[in-house]
Amino acid sequence: MKKNKLLLFAGLFFGILFTSCEKDDYKNMVILNDEAAEIIVNSLSSSSYGFASQVKDAAELADSIYQEEEKAAKNLKSVNADSTFTITNQPGSRITYEYTVSYSYGIQMNGLKPEFFFNFTTNGEYTAPRTSSSNQSQGEFIISNLTAGYNNYLLNGSCSRTGSQIVKVDVEIELSSTINFVMEDISIDKTSYEILGGSAEVTITGTSNSASFDMQGSIVFNGNKSATLTINGIVYEIDLENADIL
Repeated sequence: MKKNKLLLFAGLFFGILFTSCEKDDYKNMVILNDEAAEIIVNSLSSSSYGFASQVKDAAELADSIYQEEEKAAKNLKSVNADSTFTITNQPGSRITYEYTVSYSYGIQMNGLKPEFFFNFTTNGEYTAPRTSSSNQSQGEFIISNLTAGYNNYLLNGSCSRTGSQIVKVDVEIELSSTINFVMEDISIDKTSYEILGGSAEVTITGTSNSASFDMQGSIVFNGNKSATLTINGIVYEIDLENADIL
């Protein structure tokens, strides 16, 4: 009987110890792949006013500005425009956001070929089901293939987002991060302005629980508002429109 009690006590002791160690592991962890994926997806998604929104806006403006300039003169000259505005989510949206946005854009000549340059900054916040963030972003895009001989636009450039996040995948953690994207040959439909293909390299660095992290990944844009994100060899299929990991 005494032996059974000792065994029971030992089992309870090690069970409590294991649970305590498990909680300490969560408390002391830096950031998991799944948590990094959540932040990256929301930084891209149009639902949280991520970079897919700027890509689409750049394509729409490229179309509008180039058509106007082409009609105005046979020999295109550099043209510049600026705009600043505040944007919020549609009522009833699953993800809410509010940003102050500044765009600087126009036509420039690369030799004999016209290009559309698009620079932007944003400052604001979003709240998604598993992530909330207060952040600032900036980016520089160049769109080529403006002339009628090309079916799709081609976008190259870089963008970054810096801020603080609260992420809850398994447990809730708080962190500060900077996400950098380098976009390569992003193909954009000239009619719908949707992303058809291309790729991007992504890095996410920052601190959580007083520890630093540095993760690298890649994104392949598949069209149909979907993309494939790879971080540390782990592959995620993502919905660019709804900020979902499928």
